[in-house]
Amino acid sequence: MMRGQPLNRHFLFASIFLVFGHCTIAQKNLTARAIEKTMAKLNDTLYAGRYEVSNAEYNLFLNSIAKKDSALYWNYRSDSTKWIVVMQYCEPLTALWYHRHPAFADYPVVNISYEGAMAYCQWLTEIFNNDEKKKFKKVAFVLPVIKDWTFAAQGGKTGRMYPWGNWGMVNKKGMYLCNFKPVGDPYFVRDSLGNPVIVSYSGEAILHAAEFPVRGTFYTMKVKSFDPNDLGIYNSSGNAAEMTAIPGFAMGGSWNSYGGEIYTTSIKQYEYPSPEVGFRVFMKVIEP
Repeated sequence: MMRGQPLNRHFLFASIFLVFGHCTIAQKNLTARAIEKTMAKLNDTLYAGRYEVSNAEYNLFLNSIAKKDSALYWNYRSDSTKWIVVMQYCEPLTALWYHRHPAFADYPVVNISYEGAMAYCQWLTEIFNNDEKKKFKKVAFVLPVIKDWTFAAQGGKTGRMYPWGNWGMVNKKGMYLCNFKPVGDPYFVRDSLGNPVIVSYSGEAILHAAEFPVRGTFYTMKVKSFDPNDLGIYNSSGNAAEMTAIPGFAMGGSWNSYGGEIYTTSIKQYEYPSPEVGFRVFMKVIEP
């Protein structure tokens, strides 16, 4: 699909039935060793997930929960109907089960609650700690505090606007460096309610950013898309805004965010499960 082109719904229906590559954590081998391979070291006691949690990984958690407590399963499950809350053209993702269809196995899980993400962290902690073949005696998987998330997103550096540096949204080949709505800060102002409005070169207001038709893609991309930062971490900017330890606060912006909303310090506030919000797990070493 060409970036910046109107959505071809027939193309969307055809493409989502393709079956893509393996999950970041293999469904049949969810072991401590497999989990360790997906973690990037921040320091001796803290690691960050290289990837946003995928649909396949979250579904493993849901399937495990369903066997024990069906009520919790329904509380924590992803709600595909939320796609059309943001954009009506995302209706095919609702009808074709973005969260369950194998074509989207390696795409970030979105449309889930903060409580669901926290429960996933607890479940993953138990999986890891109960495995005898692990590097550390005891760990805890958590949603990150903002300071730790920002450090990871900046690749262990300080003051970086984006994971790749301070300027530029495309590489030397003219390709976008992340999945976002490709409009930069110079073309935005804020209206009386604080909403971003696109302006022309002369400063004349054109339309609200939410109505702007040009974007990096029309929804999320695989969790291992684009190039990683210096720590080997993917998609800190764009794709899915990532939950933090503070309920209602997510970092880094999403596929539906413009250039000024995908900084490594950008905070997105949310109240309900959203197609723009997912999460990334961090691992704390409790006992080496």
